[in-house]
Amino acid sequence: MNGYTIRQGTVYRHRVSGDELLIFNHDPMRLRSLAVRRVDGGWDAQHPGEITIDTLAAMRKSDEFEDAGDVSPEERDRVLEQLLALPGLPEIDRQLLASIRTESVPDKNP
Repeated sequence: MNGYTIRQGTVYRHRVSGDELLIFNHDPMRLRSLAVRRVDGGWDAQHPGEITIDTLAAMRKSDEFEDAGDVSPEERDRVLEQLLALPGLPEIDRQLLASIRTESVPDKNP
């Protein structure tokens, strides 16, 4: 992955429709991420979708989407908590998403 950084909580905006997706690159080893759509001003964490790394790469290269930056760590963690609370979330996804949340907590004992 030379030259690439795995970011968490990046927003991609469709240039024509304005639709926004919040991406969590929670499972790069299996080449997939979770996408959450913005609906009525909030993130619809009740209905996450899986997105492949190939699809994400195509979005990045296309002129259809723009990288709108990353959400704040607080907003990212709020959405992660909502995802982790989903009763039907597969355990592997739960573990991987929890590790993202854990990584965002500063180490109090450097």
